[in-house]
Amino acid sequence: IFALVLAASLLLAFLLSGQFLRFVTNPILSLAGTARTIAEHHDYSVRATKVCGDEVGGLTDAFNRMLTQIQSQDSALQTAQHELQEQVSALQHEIGERKRAEAEQARLTAILEATPDIVMSANRNGVPFYLNRAGHEILGVAQDRDISGRKTLYLHPEWARAIIMKETLPEAIRQGSWAGETTIFGRDGKEIPVSQVLIAHKNSEGE
Repeated sequence: IFALVLAASLLLAFLLSGQFLRFVTNPILSLAGTARTIAEHHDYSVRATKVCGDEVGGLTDAFNRMLTQIQSQDSALQTAQHELQEQVSALQHEIGERKRAEAEQARLTAILEATPDIVMSANRNGVPFYLNRAGHEILGVAQDRDISGRKTLYLHPEWARAIIMKETLPEAIRQGSWAGETTIFGRDGKEIPVSQVLIAHKNSEGE
């Protein structure tokens, strides 16, 4: 009888221990499986299934809260990365446009410097800020000399200045450009007949 009781007790203990092990280990194995899935797929929207309300269930809740925080941080990081990529793309586009504009400006400057005609740019007050190589040679202005100290009108004789002030400049401003015959002073002070073109560059306000 004692042997039977002992055998029954051992069998009952074995069955209870098996149930207890499944009750404890299965939720932990489930957590481990969830963690493995997240690590493999980087999907932080996955949540562990809570199967009980004891300490293991509390561990599952804590694990899921941690996943919620990680998902929020990951989402914020992805948003920041996307915005950064957009800013980098916009900056690269801007740099490309600037380089193209600089290349176009350099090409235009090279053309102006190579032409045998005088090319001069001046502000609305007639003060020049650019004179090409031919202009320096024909007018007798040294290449390294500051040209902002002389007004464009005084490159012409007095009679031509009167016509420019009364007729050609108003028409250029009104029509956008003017072309005609006039004269300028050469490097020796003598008058040189020229075909002159005036182009008025206006700002966005039309001035």
